[in-house]
This record gives sequence, C-alpha cells and structure tokens, in this order.
Amino acid sequence: MAEKPRPESIISIVNAKSADIEQTDQTIIHESVGVVMALDQLRESLNLVETHLNNREFA
Repeated sequence: MAEKPRPESIISIVNAKSADIEQTDQTIIHESVGVVMALDQLRESLNLVETHLNNREFA
C-alpha cells in the first residue's frame, strides 16, 4: 500500500501552487460573472418578446 502523504508536504505543495490556484480562482469568478450577465440579458430579451406576444404585436 502506498504511503500517505504527510500534512506538511501537502501544505508546502499548496503554498508552492498558490499563485496558480489564485489565477484559476479569478478565472472562474470572471467567467461566472460573464455567464450571469449573459443570463440577465437573455432574461430581459425574453421579457420583451413575451410583452410583444401578449400585446399581439407581431412584426
């Protein structure tokens, strides 16, 4: 059976990769914000379409 890694070695690996982890975290946050903004725009557009359909306004 493989030896379990020591907590100190795990911490040192995480510390060594902290910049990469931070960059990945920022990328995920920015992509999530972009998705939320796109969903908001889609919701606004669908509400506008719904309004026109409810008013029987067909172009």
